[in-house]
Amino acid sequence: MRNLDEVIAAQGEDYAQFDQQAKQSVAACASLAMSIKSVLDTPILDESGALTDESGTLMRGFDGNPE
Repeated sequence: MRNLDEVIAAQGEDYAQFDQQAKQSVAACASLAMSIKSVLDTPILDESGALTDESGTLMRGFDGNPE
């Protein structure tokens, strides 16, 4: 996220004016934010304390293996 601050400081707030490297930095930060949100929104344990199916599916997705 610090890199995003540096990009905005150097290139302003108009995304259309960002160079390709700055756009890639923004995309990486957005991807990280979406991944964190997905983890936070996923129930990890069910009422009995067992891992939920959703948490297993989520983790397989992060490993790059959808199954």
